Amino acid sequence: MSTRTNNKMRTSPIMKSSISIVLLAVTVCFSYGQSLTSFSPIMSSEKAQEVMEDNEFERGEIGESGNTYYCNPLLLDGKSLEYGTFTINSKGELAVVKGELGSSRSIRIPFFVRLRRDGKILDDQGMDFSNRKLYNIEISKVLAFSKAGDQLIVEPFDKADWIAKRILKLIL
Repeated sequence: MSTRTNNKMRTSPIMKSSISIVLLAVTVCFSYGQSLTSFSPIMSSEKAQEVMEDNEFERGEIGESGNTYYCNPLLLDGKSLEYGTFTINSKGELAVVKGELGSSRSIRIPFFVRLRRDGKILDDQGMDFSNRKLYNIEISKVLAFSKAGDQLIVEPFDKADWIAKRILKLIL
């Protein structure tokens, strides 16, 4: 190999450091539900940590996603959903956003919303939101069918948006 080729393959210490910082920020973001832009913790309380479940991230047959997501893609009444105040009695319009909240490139994406109890998806006849493609929903309509300890599953409609899936444990 020529010297020129070897130089292209080397990574400078500054670049390695920058990559490490970005990976750390993404890890912190997904581990603690923080915003990449503000670094203010969403998951600062024990209650918030109890609400946020393992999101069962799966790629399935979809490869790496080129989509970018705000660390907390869930909106309640147009604002980032705050896990620490989210309960079984919450009200407001739930939506999912792709891109950084507040930027000109953020868009609402379609999603499914489901309730899971004891490992099984609830399928009550009155749940008109079940298995429907949604862009928003009044969350109290969903929570009316829930009990403390159930899981609220918010899953993007398009498989390419898998990373925006969220599972919330419903508490009083």
